[in-house]
Amino acid sequence: MAYYISPGQINTLLVCHLTRENEYDTILACHDRYIRILHVSTPFTEIPTKYPVVSIAHLEIDKHPTANGRHTGHLIYGTSKGSLGYLRVEPNGTYEQVWEIDDDDKRSPINGIKLYDINKDK
Repeated sequence: MAYYISPGQINTLLVCHLTRENEYDTILACHDRYIRILHVSTPFTEIPTKYPVVSIAHLEIDKHPTANGRHTGHLIYGTSKGSLGYLRVEPNGTYEQVWEIDDDDKRSPINGIKLYDINKDK
């Protein structure tokens, strides 16, 4: 049995094969402006964001893992201030903020994200 006590309020939760092919990663989007990635109940990496993340989705780009069953993970997230961001997470825990689009008026949060390949090329 595993558990994790988050230091920040959890706004949303995602469980997927983000960086590991054979084991699940747990992604927590927290109100304290961090995205936390867990391996079982152990913190793997913490990614700071500008605003609290309220929605998150896994973007499956790299479907071919390396020989050790690991691959680069891709996350799209929405914030409470209307920003939309894209993160690339490497198997060793390093990450890159690929892009972030701000809502200059900060009118409303992005409460849900649904990804779909309209070209059907992946």
